[in-house]
Amino acid sequence: MAIRCIYCGSTDVIKYGKTRTGKQLYYCKSCNKYWVKGGIFHRYPKEVKDMIVRIILEGKSVKEVSKEFNIPVATIYKWLKEVKINENN
Repeated sequence: MAIRCIYCGSTDVIKYGKTRTGKQLYYCKSCNKYWVKGGIFHRYPKEVKDMIVRIILEGKSVKEVSKEFNIPVATIYKWLKEVKINENN
């Protein structure tokens, strides 16, 4: 199973060494971005992401969900984009 870029969804990803704490660093050749899988920017558990996406797909607005769960609108839109990328591949 190929690693997907968390930013653009591309599979043109390579391992790019390790961080000082020993976590694997990845680099996307398509969008030229770096990230650590499961790093500090992934602070919401998968279960929360899935629940939020499901609530929105059932008809609640992104703005309503953002206020109710105190999650930034931009973060929710990113999750929705990730779901769309994964459904297309």
